[in-house]
Amino acid sequence: MKKIISLILVVMLCMSVPVFADKAAGDIVISSTGDISTTAVATKLISDNKIIDGEKIIFNDRTLIPVRKLLESVGALVDWDGDTRRVDLTRNGKTISLHIDSDVLITPSGERKMDTTPILWNDTTYAPIRAIAEEFGLTVDWDGGTKTVLITSPEGCPYVDFYDGMTVAQATEMVGMTPEEFTGRTGLDYETYKDKLYVQADNEATSGAVAAGNGMSLEDLKTILNLADSVTESTPWGVAVGGVSMGNYINAFLNPAQYGMSVEQAFEQIKEAYNLGDEYTLDTKFRYVRVLIDTQDYLNSKAEAEAEQALAEQKAKDLAALPALLENTIGFTITLEDGSVMKGVLYPDVAPKTVENFVNLAKNHFYDGLIFHRVIDGFMIQGGGFDRNFNPKEAAPIQGEFYANGITNALKHEKGVISMARTNDPNSASSEFFIMDEAAQHLDGNYAAFGKITKGLEVIEKISAVQTETNALGYENVPVKPVVIKSITIG
Repeated sequence: MKKIISLILVVMLCMSVPVFADKAAGDIVISSTGDISTTAVATKLISDNKIIDGEKIIFNDRTLIPVRKLLESVGALVDWDGDTRRVDLTRNGKTISLHIDSDVLITPSGERKMDTTPILWNDTTYAPIRAIAEEFGLTVDWDGGTKTVLITSPEGCPYVDFYDGMTVAQATEMVGMTPEEFTGRTGLDYETYKDKLYVQADNEATSGAVAAGNGMSLEDLKTILNLADSVTESTPWGVAVGGVSMGNYINAFLNPAQYGMSVEQAFEQIKEAYNLGDEYTLDTKFRYVRVLIDTQDYLNSKAEAEAEQALAEQKAKDLAALPALLENTIGFTITLEDGSVMKGVLYPDVAPKTVENFVNLAKNHFYDGLIFHRVIDGFMIQGGGFDRNFNPKEAAPIQGEFYANGITNALKHEKGVISMARTNDPNSASSEFFIMDEAAQHLDGNYAAFGKITKGLEVIEKISAVQTETNALGYENVPVKPVVIKSITIG
């Protein structure tokens, strides 16, 4: 379903900024009860593809939000006069003013009464949003089912948007859309619009062009999305899709049938993936849900990027400390049936459980008579699990000692390094090991490297060059002539 959700931008659907009640993934989290000293919480306002810290407070049973955070995010100038405790807000050449502890909003056309007074708290002005937004030509809508406040422009497309402040070039790059795809889907010339705001393009794309870009007539598009009869070829796309429900969106653009799901099942997966409560139904407007989806995906991506950066920094430190861990070694010798010999060292300070397991198996003659059953020239040779007749020999599994399994192991998979084979289960390695013929960076941190061949690298190369086949059991890269391990000795 994650892959399905990534298609959201394909038709340049319009969205708005919601204020979600008691939803951690929302832009501004609100509730209807509480005390100013206890209910202030860290919240998020998404603007210009950045997460901006914000707060909500409850005062006189009214929800107030930070004026500067919201208004600056929609391009307004905010000026504070500490002597008069006045805030001047200017947007598109229009200035309105409010005073702390006064419920009167001063506008060019006269005074307007707000439903509660703005207050100053923690050096931040908090105010009710409806009167201010409406003075700037924005509309404030309330959806009782989802307890969502939606702020939109007169054209029906958002100013406060996940992509607000982003150009078409930035937005299309984010979702992997090519210039040609953008032009095809919207009917807008990419070169003309690439440096314009995404939301501007969303408003200027016509419904007819979007329909054609998605390979259908406008009437077909109106039918599957249940668009208003008033929608014409020239209707801005942002206006046309303002009332699209989740059910219509899923059915029209996600095509759940190709995944073997009904519309209801697909919606349940969306609800589960994004922690949507039962108040969200197939009749809920898609615009109320999209911000949750985009917000959570953005936060997840941000968290993943931060985790990857932290891991990269930790790996760099571990790599610098690795030489000291390689000083303590245990010698081993692999003797093949044809008399070839490979000698190496094991690193118990790098992968102690893996080394212990390998040593115990070798001392108990587990590997005697087994074969290198998988050989890929230029990559690695793998053995320790089958005899010459391809009968499997099993051992108990051990914990996987590598980064992807939460265990530090900075040993790289370079030529001659010995590592443990496993299935997709990180703790499934048992007896099978592989020896690198060439370096393979993609294995680093994902498999438990635990030693290295120090003499006999030419034997690895000789084994890598043998003729291989797919055997009668369906195993690939099997040497035609068995490469048999006579013994593995320790010391």
